[in-house]
Amino acid sequence: MVNKEKVIEINCQQKKIMIDEDVFVEKWIFPNEVFDCNIYIASNCFLKTRSLLDLENVHGNITFYSDSFSNLDLKWAVVFSGKNDLGVVNVLKGEKIKSDIVIHATGNGLASIKTLGDILKEARDSVFKEEVRILSLNNQDIRCLPQLIVKTNDVVANHNVTVRNFTVDELFYMALKGISLDSSKKLLMDGFLNSILIFKEGNDEYK
Repeated sequence: MVNKEKVIEINCQQKKIMIDEDVFVEKWIFPNEVFDCNIYIASNCFLKTRSLLDLENVHGNITFYSDSFSNLDLKWAVVFSGKNDLGVVNVLKGEKIKSDIVIHATGNGLASIKTLGDILKEARDSVFKEEVRILSLNNQDIRCLPQLIVKTNDVVANHNVTVRNFTVDELFYMALKGISLDSSKKLLMDGFLNSILIFKEGNDEYK
């Protein structure tokens, strides 16, 4: 990674975290007890992260407050186990903000992912994107409850959720290559998770 941002870790047990410089979040720490973590991104600062998260029995909320000219670039690949209830909220409270949240989730546990984009009237000329993709394994129960509240017309805002399982065509193709069913599912799951974590050579940005 060529960028000069500060590399940090975030412990979600903290109730209030101030981001007043450009940072790359290398590690996220989730407490065992219920948490409510509020992260404030100051004007002209960005928070970027690419993280593979193994979450077990996680219960809590993370709320991002984005100020004018800030940039939130969050890519999480999440594997759930146990029972989980995770909320991800993004409040845009200034102008010309860029917010891009992408979550790929799978696992064998029970999970509820609640996402909320709250775009205030001050967030003119901002761009908000939120995408949650869920890969269902063995018909386990992973749910996503998305909400988007937009209080200004002068903004580009999109969010979407998709839920899928392994397709017959995918598994058939892998079988033609002589790959067992269990190995095929593992390879496809790894590809699903890693697709948002790959660093593009010759470019300072991630996919």
